[in-house]
Amino acid sequence: VREVGTSVSTLRVGDWVIPSGPNMGTWRTKIVQPAHKFTSVSQDIPVNLAATLAINPPVAYTMLRRIVDLKEGDCVIQNDADSQMGLTVTQLAAAWKIKTINIKKA
Repeated sequence: VREVGTSVSTLRVGDWVIPSGPNMGTWRTKIVQPAHKFTSVSQDIPVNLAATLAINPPVAYTMLRRIVDLKEGDCVIQNDADSQMGLTVTQLAAAWKIKTINIKKA
């Protein structure tokens, strides 16, 4: 956040934020929108993780639980397992005791 209006109390200059809704632009570096359209993100996490919080966890959940409802002991194979998405899938799978076969980029 570079600037905030005088009536904004939920965000401060310097905060990291992610969009709270769709259609705000994936590769956007600047935007002016009402404060309620953003969610603050902790600066204690890596910026690449913060930038994907609104994307990777919901997609990983959907892949593992909604597209195919994998259960404890099932196995999933994934390509590009060292990407942020791959790491998210691996973490959720481990929490749910789903086995993973992970292929990483060379």
